[in-house]
Amino acid sequence: MPTEQKEVIFAVFVASFIFFILAVLVILLLYNYFRVRIQREKEILKTVFQTQESEQNRISEDLHDDIGGKLSALKLQNELLYTELINESTKEIVVQNATLIDTIVKDIRNIVRNQSSKYLLQNGLRSELSSLFDQYKKLKGIHVELKFLITELNLLPDFQIAIFRVLQELLHNSVKHSKASIIKLSIANTSNKLEIIYSDNGKGFENLSPENAGMGLKNIKTRVQLYHGQIQFTSETDIATTFRIQFELAAISSKK
Repeated sequence: MPTEQKEVIFAVFVASFIFFILAVLVILLLYNYFRVRIQREKEILKTVFQTQESEQNRISEDLHDDIGGKLSALKLQNELLYTELINESTKEIVVQNATLIDTIVKDIRNIVRNQSSKYLLQNGLRSELSSLFDQYKKLKGIHVELKFLITELNLLPDFQIAIFRVLQELLHNSVKHSKASIIKLSIANTSNKLEIIYSDNGKGFENLSPENAGMGLKNIKTRVQLYHGQIQFTSETDIATTFRIQFELAAISSKK
C-alpha cells in the first residue's frame, strides 16, 4: 500500500477518533446539564411546597390561638347568660348559640388538623388519613373505604406530607367536583414498592390532558414526580375514576 494512502487512512482514523471523543464529551455535557437542571427544578418545587406548608402551618396556628381562643371566650359568656336569663324563649336561643359555637369550634379543629403538618408528623400517616376519612364518612350520602395495608415503614417526613396533600386534593375533587358517593383508597407495599390506589364513582373527566388538567391535578402530578413516582389515571364518565400511584421504596424511605 502506498505511503500516501496509509497516511490518508491514518488521518481519517485519527479524525474519526477525535470526532468520537468530542461527540461523547458533548453528550456527557448535555446529560450533566439536563440532570443538574432537572435536579435544580425539583429543589425549587420542593422549596415552593415547603413554603406553602409553612404558611398553612402559620395560618393553622393563628386559627387555633386567635379564633379558637375568642370562640372559647364567647362560649363562656354564652353559658353565663343562660344562668342569668329568666325568659325561656331567650334561653332557647342561647342553647342554640351554644350548639352553633360547638360546631364552629369542631370545624376549626378539623381545619387546623388538616392544614397543619405537625399533627401528621406527630401521629403518622395512618392516623391522620384515618382521621381525614372519618370526617368524610360523616358527610351525608358519602361512603368511604380506607385500607391501609402497609407494614411498618420509615417513610421520609416530606414524602408523608406530600402524599397526605395528594389524597386531600383527590378527596376534595371527588366530593366537590365529581359528586361521588363512593370513595375507596388502598395503600399497600411490596418488598420494594409502595402502591396507592384511589377511586371514586363520580362523573369523572372527559378528554383530560396536561393542557386542560386543573391546577389541583397538576399539583398532584408534580408532587408524585418529585419522589420519582409514577401515576396512571383512568376515567369512565359516571362510572369510575381511578388513580394508581407507585413509588420505589428506596426513593421515599428514610435512611435512619
